[in-house]
Amino acid sequence: TPTLSAVQGSSVDLPCNITPSISSDKVRLVLFFRNNTNIPIYTYDTRGQSHLESRHWSDDTVLGGRAFFRGDQDPARLVLDNVRGDDAGMYRCRVDFYSAPTKIYMMNLDVVVPPEKPRIFDERGQEVRLKLGPYKIGDNLRLVCTSFGGRPSPRVTWWRDHALIDDKSELVHESKVSNELRLLNLGRRDLHSIITCQASNNNISVPVSTSVKLDMHFGPSEVKLIGRREPVSAKRSYEFRCQSIGARPPPIISWWKGSSQLRENITIRTSPDGNVTLSTLNYIPTIRDAGKFMACRAENYELPQATMEEGWKLVIHYVPQSILSLGRNLNGSNIKEGEDVYFECNVRSNPKPYKISWRFNENPLIDNLHAGIIISNQSLVLQSVTKHQSGIYTCVAHNTEGDGVSNPMTLNIRYAPYCKPGQIQVFGVARQESVRISCSVIANPESSISFEWRFNSSGETVDMPHDRFHSPSFATTSVIEYVPRTEMDYGSLLCWAINSIGRQETPCIYHLVPAGVPDPLRNCSVGNQGSSRLQVCHNICHKCQK
Repeated sequence: TPTLSAVQGSSVDLPCNITPSISSDKVRLVLFFRNNTNIPIYTYDTRGQSHLESRHWSDDTVLGGRAFFRGDQDPARLVLDNVRGDDAGMYRCRVDFYSAPTKIYMMNLDVVVPPEKPRIFDERGQEVRLKLGPYKIGDNLRLVCTSFGGRPSPRVTWWRDHALIDDKSELVHESKVSNELRLLNLGRRDLHSIITCQASNNNISVPVSTSVKLDMHFGPSEVKLIGRREPVSAKRSYEFRCQSIGARPPPIISWWKGSSQLRENITIRTSPDGNVTLSTLNYIPTIRDAGKFMACRAENYELPQATMEEGWKLVIHYVPQSILSLGRNLNGSNIKEGEDVYFECNVRSNPKPYKISWRFNENPLIDNLHAGIIISNQSLVLQSVTKHQSGIYTCVAHNTEGDGVSNPMTLNIRYAPYCKPGQIQVFGVARQESVRISCSVIANPESSISFEWRFNSSGETVDMPHDRFHSPSFATTSVIEYVPRTEMDYGSLLCWAINSIGRQETPCIYHLVPAGVPDPLRNCSVGNQGSSRLQVCHNICHKCQK
């Protein structure tokens, strides 16, 4: 008995040879029976009619209008469409002829019922659809594929990117078949792998299958800085770029200066496939950044062990910072004329200065050994200073970044008093006439100045009593009132001032001359003559009168 196979839902031909053994004979009736019943499920009646006029009948409770006999084909056949599982069984075809004896043909129909679409479950027992994961590098993957139904029991297999990787299925019970898949130590190569579970119980129909795409998360495979690592200049804007490759999902890129995160002036761009992320930092370095480690860090907070970073130590070039100070043993508030003074210029600079220059009252100061000005590298020595060297001093350090001017330092040299220039020194006074003579000096300090007066006549010097002179509210001037009474009272008045530094070295001298009727004029010339005045010049006395 031949066996015919058909897949549920397909069509099957049940052949039946209706060719008579006698050429003149004809078919009268064709009947189909199923299993052991003697009640036909389909009849084909040609009695007295041609094939085209034959009568067809089917038991709709069994065949449901799905069958049709093709008697015009050789061999003739009963075509059964949309085969169902309960169509399986033993079929008999009985052919009755007008003359020849009846023929009976037996055939067995085996209906294959495909399994249901398989279902995939992860290690937590949850069904997975379309996307699997995400998993991490080093994870182990465990999947169970279960197929329900099907006759015969299906074979459940695992495929990866169309390649068979596991065909060891297990029959759990009559209607359930499973296969467990284990993938160990997942890596980058496993990303986007198509994992397919396939269930098949025949070689006729297309196997039913379910596929999922394996998703993975991992850190970057490379983080690199693009561009400059050379020294940078303070207070200038720079663009630093950092590229992360191979991270999924795109990483969080952060910039760090030492232990401080930089959060401003950062732009991020990611490639369409998400594989490359570029971070750009616009930054203005400062001097304080020198020696700090500038780093670009790519990370995924869910994968802390996959964090990568790249960085370099900042080398900052900047204009020199100069600090001017007096020598250690000097008291800037008590420097006296005649003492030695020295300055120190402390410089912080990168690169190192190629020159240090000095300025006095904004004017260049040069080395002059004869004038007691000694410049040596970062120090300035002023030997035996004078009052004229009081003023503002600065040092300037020069490097390729620019000129660094120090803090200004005022040198205040204290000195003993001396006569103020431009004073009247000759006074004409008559006998018994009082004259007021002012003695003005310049001194540093100007406070607590005392004065001495002396009178000199014919080589004799006499101290003037203190009650003869006094000092107004401004302490740098002393005023004496003097009355000559005899010829011996004419001569010179000498004035000394004393401050905390010392006594005036050279006195201020004021000459007293008699004031009276002038001698007759001799050898004179007349000029500028007018109606109201006459100017007479005497070329001997060198006097002019108007």
